[in-house]
Amino acid sequence: MILQKLVDFFYTKSYFSVFLTLFVAFLCFMPSENLPEGPDDKTAHFLAFGALSFSWLMYQKSYLKTFWMMATFAVLIEIVQYLLPEHFHRSFDLWDIFADVLGIFIGFVVGLVLNKLIK
Repeated sequence: MILQKLVDFFYTKSYFSVFLTLFVAFLCFMPSENLPEGPDDKTAHFLAFGALSFSWLMYQKSYLKTFWMMATFAVLIEIVQYLLPEHFHRSFDLWDIFADVLGIFIGFVVGLVLNKLIK
């Protein structure tokens, strides 16, 4: 029952997805020394984009649309990080994009499994 309510929330509202997207962007654009302690950079990218793709997939219900939206977001994050001032200690990293894309696919797998469990 609780699982069904959570799924219904994701399916009908974009609030959580928008909030999560803004939160990830905030973390990606702040100076690296101000980041909270946590997993290494690639793991953080992987987990963040897994959660993002899952939440957007639950709302949009389109794998292709969600993939392109998340992949574009991943590339834009890296471009902005490249353009940030040097004292932010941020840079463009193709491995970050790779970790993001892996996270996107894991988010899709979680969404697929959850949809099978619910229906």
